[in-house]
Amino acid sequence: MASPVSLAASPTGAWVARRTGAQLTLHAAARLGEALAIELATDDVDITFAGPPDQLVVVARAPGATQVLLYNPPDLEIAARAEIEGKAELAGVTGPRLALITGEHRTLVLVRCAPRALVVQPTESGPLVEAAIGLEDNKLLVVQPKKIEQWDAIARRAMLRLNLPLPPLPRLLGAAKGNFWSAVAGRESVYVYRASDGRAFEHRLEGAVIAAASSLASPYIAVATDAGLLNVHAFAHTTTSLGARTAAALAQAVVADEPILYGCDGADALWRLSLVEGASIERQQIATSSSTASSSGGRGLKLDLGQGSSGKPAVAKLVKPAKGGEGSRTWRESLVQWCEDAFAREKRSEMLVKPEPIDDPQIPFDAALSVMGDRISPTARRTLALLYGGWLRGTPAINISALAAVLGGGEDAWAEALGTGALGGQGWAVVEGGKLALAPVIARHLDGAPPRAVRLIGEPPAREAPHGVVITTLDERAIAERLGAIAVARVGASIVEAALEAKVNDAALVVAQPDEHAIAALVERGGDAIVIATEPRPGRLASFVSWPPPPPPPPAPAAG
Repeated sequence: MASPVSLAASPTGAWVARRTGAQLTLHAAARLGEALAIELATDDVDITFAGPPDQLVVVARAPGATQVLLYNPPDLEIAARAEIEGKAELAGVTGPRLALITGEHRTLVLVRCAPRALVVQPTESGPLVEAAIGLEDNKLLVVQPKKIEQWDAIARRAMLRLNLPLPPLPRLLGAAKGNFWSAVAGRESVYVYRASDGRAFEHRLEGAVIAAASSLASPYIAVATDAGLLNVHAFAHTTTSLGARTAAALAQAVVADEPILYGCDGADALWRLSLVEGASIERQQIATSSSTASSSGGRGLKLDLGQGSSGKPAVAKLVKPAKGGEGSRTWRESLVQWCEDAFAREKRSEMLVKPEPIDDPQIPFDAALSVMGDRISPTARRTLALLYGGWLRGTPAINISALAAVLGGGEDAWAEALGTGALGGQGWAVVEGGKLALAPVIARHLDGAPPRAVRLIGEPPAREAPHGVVITTLDERAIAERLGAIAVARVGASIVEAALEAKVNDAALVVAQPDEHAIAALVERGGDAIVIATEPRPGRLASFVSWPPPPPPPPAPAAG
């Protein structure tokens, strides 16, 4: 039997569906207080959205068979129907495909959604499927008692096998940007698994888990506990308190690049809030009636919750991890030993037997090395660790051939060692004289030293970031209030170093006294920056985009 209350948000963020018992309501995200409502034939249902384009799907269970119903918002007329023998439960969604677990043997069945049709596609999953999580690019994570596999939903077969230490059944499972997560209802932990290598992180919570929600486009995992709402950042591994309110059901969507959480409490009140760090945690609560109402308009929502009562941007309280990260020298000593062991093992090898690939070193998840490593591939992450280990040993530059060999000798290993991979592309590492070394800015950042080329203002990460170089007439304070975190380039500092320090500190680069040639060089490197100009600039700066962009023109008055 399904939960009495459930929520779903569409992939584009334009629609929210709520099911209370047998009643289904569809809300335009821009007008949550208005809804279209219908009565379903049963209250034993699951709801979700497929797409794009946005399509609402209802999985309704009845004795002997399960009906899959398709709706095309804003219409709540059935556009297509499919029947599956026996009972089926919704497991996950990837693009236009649903993953259902069916029958007493719990086998996997896929259902592909078209605008006016549903196509049932059986698979050869075998029995006892416990869960299926929708991933990006038509992929699924399929969990069975003795194996966890990533499937191609189009080919309907497993592509690779993963090793994730999941908690016991019954469990909640989901996927966020670059990560998987799991939890057990009633327990006080959420486990986050890095998608690149399956590395697990446990987040202890203050309260027992009731519900959770995530989005593939967002790094946030929202968790409702019996003590209140919490927001787990899958990359930064921090937990933010969102207040004491609880929720019976949650859904998350990314709207205009902003992650939005929708919730429904026990009193059936629907509400929403922004999950962006530094945004106000004031909730917008919407009282909706069960009667049918018009639901026109609303292709999306840019939720601006404004400022708190004090007139300053309200910042949620962060619950820091219990273990020390940058303040401890122990992990750096272990890193140096790991680095020495890796190169010593490669020297001992006579190339008769290829050594096993090196494992990641043990780094606290709140250390800068771990945070930066979460943003890149496993090979690039190990390269970063080896280079920082060399920096700590006093040998910052490593021979290209030796580094490639330690990394396994594959194409990715050689690309990183030659400086043509992720580290070189982002400017984190540089090649000179046949050796690769960390850029000094990156090495100082990993040491925990304050930046030299910029002044940091605000609380990272930035809520927004410029794309390319843009011009503004706002002052530093106004920009910081809008973005949350900025890095102001110091006079005379290298613009390249300033851009690097801004990026690794999750802040938007601001240049207050622009040099035309330096800014042009930044543009050529594909950099991002906000340039403060008190008057129109001549030369190359005149062609840059203004910021903030002008507001859209008001809508034309309705005829009549």
